[in-house]
Amino acid sequence: MQDVLDPERTALVVADMQRDIVAHFAFDKSVVGRMAKAVAGARQRGLPIMYVVVHRRANGGGAVPAITDAALHQASSGQAPAMPADFLHEETSGTQIVDELTPQPNDYLVVKRRVSAFYGTSLEIFLRSAGIDTILIGGVATNMVVEGTCREARDRDFNCVVLSDCCSAPTQEAHDWTLANSFPRMARVRTADEAMAKLDQFSAERKV
Repeated sequence: MQDVLDPERTALVVADMQRDIVAHFAFDKSVVGRMAKAVAGARQRGLPIMYVVVHRRANGGGAVPAITDAALHQASSGQAPAMPADFLHEETSGTQIVDELTPQPNDYLVVKRRVSAFYGTSLEIFLRSAGIDTILIGGVATNMVVEGTCREARDRDFNCVVLSDCCSAPTQEAHDWTLANSFPRMARVRTADEAMAKLDQFSAERKV
């Protein structure tokens, strides 16, 4: 078992970096700039870039409200959702990827309806057809799309590298706890710079 990253077998997954989600679920908005740097680095090294976005139908179709403690507490306390009524509705500006991360023509776009980027999407088809077995992943939120996607990726026999500085969550506590407790059992946790160095190291060693 080696801690290596082969550029020809690695892709970058940019998860849910949309205007609505970054605005409401990223406690650290500077994550956008760090992700932009990671995208540039991955692009320079020839990695496929997979942009994942979540859309909701305006009439509520396709979504079944989940009975959770958070939802029950919100209902019993009379708290109104902090998000706008058209949060992530299809064809609204809130679903668009933030301007700093605008995809390029050769990038991949994956539209999802649930938390994981794999569930009900074409992500696995794109990865397999490109010969990818390892994903670098970052996005918002750390404890939602990033964690959910990593869990499913492992069940599908992909290796995951979580870009710790390219993720954010609603709170610092949720972000830190997930990085320290959830990911080490299913992934490697590295900064974007560390991941890029591993890619460069592999390429340099292959040339020797």
